[in-house]
Amino acid sequence: SGVYYVDAGAADPVNPLSGVLEFLDPRPFVEMVTTPGNPFGRPVRIQAESGLMVLFPSWLYHHVHVYSGEGTRIAIAFNVPARHSDLQEAP
Repeated sequence: SGVYYVDAGAADPVNPLSGVLEFLDPRPFVEMVTTPGNPFGRPVRIQAESGLMVLFPSWLYHHVHVYSGEGTRIAIAFNVPARHSDLQEAP
């Protein structure tokens, strides 16, 4: 899955989560991994920027916080189906 931000719009100084893309890992016990700076068990948040493309596995829980900034935000969300045969190397 992915999203491309054509125009991220303006930030909302009152609501810092306005339009933020948020991911959560649905796998059980993933937060039990302990490595310095790990994001496991916590949300990963991405602030939109014009021209930014974010690609991610569609099984990740994801949502976008309501956009409340000034102007119009233009974002294109998409899914790309992949088959096992598409992923094999050409002869």
